[in-house]
Amino acid sequence: MTTTDKDFEKNVKEFVNRLTEIENEITILRQDRSELFAEMKNKLDTRSFRAALKIHNLQTSTPDQYSLQKILSVLETNGQ
Repeated sequence: MTTTDKDFEKNVKEFVNRLTEIENEITILRQDRSELFAEMKNKLDTRSFRAALKIHNLQTSTPDQYSLQKILSVLETNGQ
């Protein structure tokens, strides 16, 4: 194996190791999230909370709040 091949192998192994660590952390965070929702299930309507959170995130990420409010108003008026 040449130096270039050794460097390549080292880079691949480093990448795989780091990626594996990140994937493990993501798994742990997903489990923590599920446990949090399970804990709050008796205190909040978690289904409504998830819906409200989605709405909040969409509203705060929309640059044109005026247009958003006008569109929502029309949709609510027409029962959509």
